[in-house]
Amino acid sequence: MGRLRRITVYQKKKFASSTIEVNYAEGPDNGPPLLFIHGLGGRWSVWQSIMDQFAENWHVYAIDLRGHGDSVRVPGGYGFADYSTEVVEFLQTVIAEPTFVIGHSL
Repeated sequence: MGRLRRITVYQKKKFASSTIEVNYAEGPDNGPPLLFIHGLGGRWSVWQSIMDQFAENWHVYAIDLRGHGDSVRVPGGYGFADYSTEVVEFLQTVIAEPTFVIGHSL
């Protein structure tokens, strides 16, 4: 028999960075922080099934990068360096402790 997959309920929240409002999801505080960052054209929820596997032992977060998901669109502000502003501020302000990061694409 296969193992039953746990489904975690995530709180959807907003973070006001210095540039835009960022949408993110947060799981229960069950361990060290782990941030998931989607790739180009994605949104936080592309990670949800993987986040569910980590949520039992980690404090999982996933953000919608600028112009993706429910985060604010920025006319002309989609260079590779532009995405890092909100990610760094999110890590410093919302999580505010050393964090493991998983991402792909960008």
